[in-house]
Amino acid sequence: MHRQLKNTGLKRMYIVRYADDFKVFTDNHKSAVKIKHALKDYLKNQLKLEMSEEKSQITNIRKRSSEFLGFELRAYKRKKKHICYSRIAAKKKQIIKEKIKELVKKIQKEPTYQNASQYNSYILGVHNYYRGAAKVNRDFCDISYSCLRILHNRLQHTGVYELPRSPPILYKSLFKNKYKVYKVCGIYLFPIADIQWKMPLSFSQHICDYTKMGRSRNFTELSSTVVEEIGYLNDARIEITQVEKRVISF
Repeated sequence: MHRQLKNTGLKRMYIVRYADDFKVFTDNHKSAVKIKHALKDYLKNQLKLEMSEEKSQITNIRKRSSEFLGFELRAYKRKKKHICYSRIAAKKKQIIKEKIKELVKKIQKEPTYQNASQYNSYILGVHNYYRGAAKVNRDFCDISYSCLRILHNRLQHTGVYELPRSPPILYKSLFKNKYKVYKVCGIYLFPIADIQWKMPLSFSQHICDYTKMGRSRNFTELSSTVVEEIGYLNDARIEITQVEKRVISF
């Protein structure tokens, strides 16, 4: 959300929020200090909430990275302007590595279809979540390299290490590069490093649940197929209710 502030000494302010986590961006340190004090007073006086000094810091992202929702944000100079690059936060990368090692040990102990599927579900989940990071390919290559030894030591006698031969349709649609992976119980374990950056989808700031106009746009801009499906489900529910009444009457 972008807001132009007048008569406050602030030139520009951007607010990015997800649930109860938010970042406020501005163009100079003086404005950042004013915004921080204003937010602290508002949260305390209007919402009866205390701002955490440990988590609420002023950071110059041209010099240091700032973490948000598991991503690290850093501004780099490119030609005559600054571009914000994102990557997986260092703490989150370590968590992903530990989780992968845990799942691999579980497969070694019990090489079942369920455990192999659980491993694939986790890899696909972190791929989908971090796919929008600008440096996502490099980050997952680092994670994959760190996990090579445990994959080899734990699965060399459990699975077969090979290039996928006639993999399932889902595997073909997700992974385009030719990586050797382990095959356990007929399932190819998803390659950690095979991920490509994807442009995050933007959304309209006018559509929301908090204003009358935002709510109306939220429903009027539904696609025709969604509206038809809702109508179909509503009619189906009416028919089921009528059948239930007939059964009860008999």
